[in-house]
This record gives sequence, C-alpha cells and structure tokens, in this order.
Amino acid sequence: MRWLLIAFVALCLAGGAFAWHFLSPPATPPFESKILQSINETCTGNTLCTLQMSTVTPFDWDKMYAFEMGIGASEMNQLLGTNDAEYCDLQRHLIFLKNGKIVFQECEPEGIEEATKNEMTFDIPETGKYKSYPHDVVFLVTQGTSKEGPWFNLKQIR
Repeated sequence: MRWLLIAFVALCLAGGAFAWHFLSPPATPPFESKILQSINETCTGNTLCTLQMSTVTPFDWDKMYAFEMGIGASEMNQLLGTNDAEYCDLQRHLIFLKNGKIVFQECEPEGIEEATKNEMTFDIPETGKYKSYPHDVVFLVTQGTSKEGPWFNLKQIR
C-alpha cells in the first residue's frame, strides 16, 4: 500500500512538472528582454516609435540576421557562411556577425497560432525565411495585442 502511495505522488509530481514546462508561456530570453526594456522606455501607449538596434547591443557587430521559425540548421549556416550557428527547434533566431563571424546569437520563442506576450516580429517577407540588417538599422516599432499581452513588430525604416 505504501508503495502505491509513493508511486501515485511521484506520478502527480511528474505530471505537474510536465504541464508547467509545456503549458506555461515561454520566458523572454535575456537579449530580447533588453530590447523590450528599451522599447518600453522610449515608446509610450500606442504611439509609434523607432529603435536603433546598435544602441541596445553591448557588443560590436556589422550585420544582423533575423530568422523565422522553421529554417533548418544547414540552411541557416549556409546563408551565414559559417558552421557556428546554434540551432533551436521551433524558435526564431537573432544572429549578429562581425567580419563574417558570429559575435552573438539568441533563440527567441514564437507563438504558433498568434504572437505571444513580448514577442518581437521582424519585417521578413512572407515568402522568405530570414532578413539581414546593417549595423545602422532603425526599426519602426508598432505594438500588437494577443490573448497573452502586447507584442511588437519591428519594421526597417533605415
């Protein structure tokens, strides 16, 4: 009888951990959080604002890539001309290069059916899987709303 009780408790704990891990909203990665902090400090309400990416990056870079969810690791590495890109399944990728070498990369959670709270979307063409941006890129930031909360669209204007 005691064995059944221990097995039942272990099963409940495992089920709870599984549900918490897969059903809770994904945490915002550190770099994306820094971008969001900058947006929240400069953008108020529903007003349109701009973001110069180089002002929020604590590292030197000359080209930024935003990859959509679903691009394969080999295709991403081929586009970058490297074999060093970290691959994260079912996530977007932000990768920064300096002189053709990766200096920073981060995987970003993405909502499957709609944008999630604090998600950032980029102006990647619908027929494309990525877009590259120069160091002096400036984005027009607009805010959208999902069931979970606000999300942000970044569209290149310079």
